[in-house]
Amino acid sequence: MSRFIIDTEETIELLGIGSSIPAYRLAWMFNRFLDTRLIKVQDFVLEPELVSSKPGLFNQAVEQHRYQRYEYLTEDGGMALISNRGQGRPLLKEAEGFDFLICVDIPGWTLDRLESSLVNWADIVLIRRLKVILDFPEEDPFCNCYS
Repeated sequence: MSRFIIDTEETIELLGIGSSIPAYRLAWMFNRFLDTRLIKVQDFVLEPELVSSKPGLFNQAVEQHRYQRYEYLTEDGGMALISNRGQGRPLLKEAEGFDFLICVDIPGWTLDRLESSLVNWADIVLIRRLKVILDFPEEDPFCNCYS
């Protein structure tokens, strides 16, 4: 199966989800009720940042920020579900109030269709469409989703 890569300077639309359930359970719910095949893939990792508690002191590295990631790839596109929380830091600051981010690029699937399917799920308390510009120095967390 081919891998999908997006230009990290491109504006993309995501669906932000607020929910207290763990990522694996949300992925299971997608698979069961939306007939997807999300599977756990390697976590997206942001490298540690250097911080200093006071000017002039030695900088110390903060631990890596890990974001759980699930993907569903088809011959024509893909879907990615990624945690927006990694050791307390949101993956996307524009989406700070959301626990999960979803991107979809599968023929016949739209964010509107996905949003209308999720709106009645008891475990989801917040859903909103977001337009963001991805600017990651390393790998893009949604690289397998958009073509």
